[in-house]
Amino acid sequence: MDALAQYTANGDQLGRAQCLWSLGDTLHMEDQYSEAKETLEAAFAQYSAIGDQQGTAACLQSLGGMLCREG
Repeated sequence: MDALAQYTANGDQLGRAQCLWSLGDTLHMEDQYSEAKETLEAAFAQYSAIGDQQGTAACLQSLGGMLCREG
């Protein structure tokens, strides 16, 4: 079972958010921009839902960096 599925199955919201963020950054490095954006937005939503301001900010930074490089 992959890490994201394991975190989800265990109800580990922080682990799930961190995994999504990592996956989003990896997808971005692999030039898979639409998938990266969706994954980072999911991570942002997860961090926001649990009130993790540092995680939320990190996702916004990653999303902003993607937009700067695309534009």
